Amino acid sequence: MLHRHALLHAATGEHRCLQCERSYASKLALSVHVTEVHGPGYKCPHCDKVFDALIKKAHYLHKCTTAVAGRNSLESPTPDKVTGD
Repeated sequence: MLHRHALLHAATGEHRCLQCERSYASKLALSVHVTEVHGPGYKCPHCDKVFDALIKKAHYLHKCTTAVAGRNSLESPTPDKVTGD
């Protein structure tokens, strides 16, 4: 069973990624690779973190927006407009 699982991560195989040329022993392993590495992803609007599933982004957003709000409250306020004084 472990040998079969190790084949999923093998560097050589007949299922080749068209974007980075890595190859996998099974079509499923290639599909997982494409989704996780090259998939469109769901980017957090507050930071550079990208998620492979919308639900993971939703769970993270609460933490990220709380951290951003806390950080913003500690920073000095910035003016809304730049004046030419």
